[in-house]
Amino acid sequence: TMNANQELLNGIYQNAEMGKETIARLIKETNDVAFRKVMENQLTEYQEIFDQSQKQLQDRHQKPEGLTGMEKASTYMALKMNTLTDKTSSHMAEMLLQGSTMGSVDIQKQLNKYSEADTDVRRLGERLLKTEQRNIEQLQQYL
Repeated sequence: TMNANQELLNGIYQNAEMGKETIARLIKETNDVAFRKVMENQLTEYQEIFDQSQKQLQDRHQKPEGLTGMEKASTYMALKMNTLTDKTSSHMAEMLLQGSTMGSVDIQKQLNKYSEADTDVRRLGERLLKTEQRNIEQLQQYL
């Protein structure tokens, strides 16, 4: 269970980290006030989940394993290339939607794999899953 908790928490941590880093970059690129508000709310939720996963890892005397510099750099480059040509809300929503869809698949797989993880850990994973699903619904309106 110790390992299941650690693996699932690290998965949640990285998933939330990717979400918040992506949104933090895209927020700067939009002039759409309503869309910015949606992104700010999503960013806040990712930040809370990120902080929670970090705290739960520390409570278990584990060090969070964040995304590697390489992973961050490649995501940043992809976003940069993608927004250079098209800064419409529709295009940004599509990028975020793809991210949330991958995040949703990823956390569902981990929840299935680490079913023996502690209740508080699973609850945080399920919160992340619900967040990704809600993000997808919100973003679809901007396509």
